[in-house]
Amino acid sequence: MPFTEPIWVVTHATSWEPPRGSRNAPSPVDVPIGFVTNLASVPKSFWKWLPPDEKFAHIAVVHDYLYWDQQSSRGEADKMLMLGMKKLEVSFWKRAMMFLALKFVGDVIWKRNQEDREDGLLRELKILPQRPPVSWVVWKQGDVF
Repeated sequence: MPFTEPIWVVTHATSWEPPRGSRNAPSPVDVPIGFVTNLASVPKSFWKWLPPDEKFAHIAVVHDYLYWDQQSSRGEADKMLMLGMKKLEVSFWKRAMMFLALKFVGDVIWKRNQEDREDGLLRELKILPQRPPVSWVVWKQGDVF
């Protein structure tokens, strides 16, 4: 985590392809290097049960990118997350918690991302931060996009 806030940046080529044989599977996804994510958007009060850097972090980055990019539907993005968590053998109860969370707040996050993009907010860095960690609030004000 290069930032002092719970914000991460993709530093290596990241992609996800649904498991073979998945019915109505979403298309494969490539997340660009420099994409800024908060992983699963899990509130800190829930980190005890759903830590954002758990084994589903990779698919959470893909899901976060799909919610930002919005080139597929919200339903396809959510399905990708659920398929990915299942493939990664995330427990049923954690998948269920994520599913319920998306039911309640997914639409708000989807719409906020759409508004942020329309307002010109960028989430793909051209210049990646180095150690030691810096503040995301300060970093994003520079010429880094």
